[in-house]
Amino acid sequence: MSQIVHVNEVASKGIFISPVPAGVGPMTIVSLLKNALLAVQLNN
Repeated sequence: MSQIVHVNEVASKGIFISPVPAGVGPMTIVSLLKNALLAVQLNN
């Protein structure tokens, strides 16, 4: 998963913008899925 971000458009919405050359790694994906599952559990 990788996205192209137009830095000038999002600079005011974020504090830090750092490039990730090869996209997100496996630990990032695991963390996102864990947080998504937790959010679903908390909303039920």
